Amino acid sequence: MLNSYKELIVWQKSIDLVEEVYILTGNFPKDETYGLAIQERRAAVSIPSNIAEGQRRKDLPEYLQFLRIADASSAELETQIIISKKLYPDLDYSKVDVLLEEVQKMLNVLIRKLEDKLNEKNLKPKTQNLKPNSGQVMLLTVLILGGAILGASTIAGYLMILKIRLSSDITNSTKAAFAADTGIEWGLYKQFKNPNYSKPLFSNNSDFTISNDGQFIKSIGKSSNSYRAFAIQFQEATSTP
Repeated sequence: MLNSYKELIVWQKSIDLVEEVYILTGNFPKDETYGLAIQERRAAVSIPSNIAEGQRRKDLPEYLQFLRIADASSAELETQIIISKKLYPDLDYSKVDVLLEEVQKMLNVLIRKLEDKLNEKNLKPKTQNLKPNSGQVMLLTVLILGGAILGASTIAGYLMILKIRLSSDITNSTKAAFAADTGIEWGLYKQFKNPNYSKPLFSNNSDFTISNDGQFIKSIGKSSNSYRAFAIQFQEATSTP
């Protein structure tokens, strides 16, 4: 049993990753200080931060939620590194690449283990711990009373649907938000720096679409059945006498 999140190897590796990302982005041009540099640093810092917060919650579903957010942040960082390599190919990305791959693999293994543990808990009877004021308990009570018609499989199916919603919606919603955010950045870069720059590819099965009429950019991120949108509108600066 771990006494602290600091004992997690994935947390330790993600701290090393943050350090290397700061070193790498320190070599970016000055005009990237508030562009890719700050985006990559924010995504990198999000990984160990969410791992630590999730481990301290001591609640398995919440722990899984924060680990999935950390994993989504790693996908965001991975996408930004891909963009950086195209823009600044002469920099050394080797240390960041190795650490990011290690962290992503460790997160996936940890998430799968905790999901299996949660599945085992969901399969155990919980009737002794039912609380009268819980909406879910009321629904389960109705299902149990109508057991001759619905059967035990209906209850198990209901619990599984709840689990899928809790895990899938949060993960896909986060991925969709990151994709929409990346779409805005991509649209800005195409408009102001390189109109021929190709669309970045994601490794987490998410995607985005953008519309751009010169004064307005809208990005819609998608992951599975989850959608998130961001928009930015340009206005001409007005001078005062």
